[in-house]
Amino acid sequence: MLATGGFGANMEMVTKLKPELKGYVTTNQKGSTGDGIALAEKEGAATVDLEQIQIHPSVEQKTAYLITEAVRGEGAILLNSKGERFVNELETRDTVSAAINALDPNYAYVVFDNALRGRVKAIEQYTKQH
Repeated sequence: MLATGGFGANMEMVTKLKPELKGYVTTNQKGSTGDGIALAEKEGAATVDLEQIQIHPSVEQKTAYLITEAVRGEGAILLNSKGERFVNELETRDTVSAAINALDPNYAYVVFDNALRGRVKAIEQYTKQH
């Protein structure tokens, strides 16, 4: 078994293995480029399940800034473009991501109050990022 750190920063490799992710952003801006996988394959190593790529349901799409799941865990809700809730926010990443992808248009707003803002310190970083 060889662990190489993945390939999340290599969008060419990501979309080759899972074409439906074309146009998605990645929070893996550096490092995880799949070089170790390519080297191992070149030497004859077998790979399995590389198409099993997990996406995160709350990533700001312009900057690829990840919004921690603690925000949803502490009570934030997700709303569609009509202002309606459409999923149980405490479901697993794949379930929440699939629900967002099923929307038309396929994005959601993360909504929370000041009490939650006080409980999740990362929100201050998001505020600074605008």
